[in-house]
Amino acid sequence: MHLRKPDPIVSSEGLLACTVKAIAYPLLGDHVVREANHYIRLLNSIHWSYS
Repeated sequence: MHLRKPDPIVSSEGLLACTVKAIAYPLLGDHVVREANHYIRLLNSIHWSYS
């Protein structure tokens, strides 16, 4: 079985439009977005403290 890598633009559009049918995927998407934002803030704070 060959699994296709999801297109990030289509995936995020599905999350924003609430067209994703399964509950696990929106929860995972929300988690990934929160984690990414957390690490972006962390990296920005490190960047600014060394500037």
